[in-house]
Amino acid sequence: MLLAIPAAAPSRAQNDQTADQSSGRFRDAVTQTRMRAVPRRAAPSALVSRVLEGFTERSIDAFDAVPAIVVAPSSMSQDERDEFARTFRATPDGYFARLTRDDYDVVINGTLAYSVPPASLRFRRRTGRFFVQKAQGETDISFSDFGGDYLIQFICHEYDEDQIGGCVDDDEATALFDRMVPLGGGLD
Repeated sequence: MLLAIPAAAPSRAQNDQTADQSSGRFRDAVTQTRMRAVPRRAAPSALVSRVLEGFTERSIDAFDAVPAIVVAPSSMSQDERDEFARTFRATPDGYFARLTRDDYDVVINGTLAYSVPPASLRFRRRTGRFFVQKAQGETDISFSDFGGDYLIQFICHEYDEDQIGGCVDDDEATALFDRMVPLGGGLD
């Protein structure tokens, strides 16, 4: 003799989780982007005013209109300052600008936005003043300072497909990182 035993109905939580899994969605697998508060007075005004020499008033106003502190290499030539100002673009959460070298371009990004990883992901925190990452034809340095996050990208014009990092070695990349100074932005 067979007995039919009714199965317990799944709970709402089980139904929701099953539905999310079967449709390929996981509620906690979406990275959230948030904005930091504007870091007012994060860069000392005296330091900013020393490195602005050579920039036009229009460029300085553009830097100051950005929510993040704008950083760039110190000791730029006038041509480099002109290119930085010409390629400078404000974004809702920061900025980016480019400098062209003989063998590569340097793209400098600054932002107040940060990502909150989903609870289901584990990640390793970086240690030290900066983090170097290499890809095919590119070397990147990321760092946090003045209340924001920054990324310096060294993008090679030509590179060997078998070589990771391309045309910029760690010493050259960190030498430029060590020259980064605030230009403005995020100030009252």
